[in-house]
Amino acid sequence: MTKRKVVSASEDDDDEHAGSASSSEEEAKPLAKKIKPSKFAPTRKANKPESESSGTGNAGHDNDVDVHMSNEGEQYVDLGRKRRATVRPFKGKLYLDIREFYGEDGAEKPGKKGISLSSEEWDSLKRSIATIDRMFKQVPSDSKRRK
Repeated sequence: MTKRKVVSASEDDDDEHAGSASSSEEEAKPLAKKIKPSKFAPTRKANKPESESSGTGNAGHDNDVDVHMSNEGEQYVDLGRKRRATVRPFKGKLYLDIREFYGEDGAEKPGKKGISLSSEEWDSLKRSIATIDRMFKQVPSDSKRRK
């Protein structure tokens, strides 16, 4: 059994331009393998022009947020520890769905733990961000309480 010589595409082009005669060995060259698309959802950065930033104070720093695409085609923001925030319609209204997911990467399924906020509730939460940040700083952590 004879071994076939694997020739890259650039070498193949050089051979054609050099005017070499084709032989049965050159015709039997295997084609290069095509690269398969990744099974994982692509990521992209959400970029908003500064003129469109909302008046929510500290919450306007969204240029560093990665927006992902689920297998179902929905955009979501990864919150860490297998938690996602997704905006989706339900019965004609938009809701912010914050939910835990379980399973392997690429085959994650939504869990029971989660909450859906209406747009009014989301607006109320955004207005409360500064107060909630202040509360985080004022309340002692568990390690300080036990002493």
